[in-house]
Amino acid sequence: MGWRNLATRDLAAALRISPRAAARRLSGDVDISLNELSAIAQWLSVEVSDLVDMHRPKRTPHRASNPGSKLLLA
Repeated sequence: MGWRNLATRDLAAALRISPRAAARRLSGDVDISLNELSAIAQWLSVEVSDLVDMHRPKRTPHRASNPGSKLLLA
């Protein structure tokens, strides 16, 4: 985590999770919960809105051409 010279282990400590669990969240393998997002904002002394890209288009669910297929996000 190059920003502010913070390390993954520091994030892990702030969230009270293992460094591996923190790394999985940073890599996108595991979603960050709203509670975790709030804790991260507090830890960084910023607002939650500072951590969320509000200008990014929303992904809308749709089904593939096969009616039996899984729900996809575009």
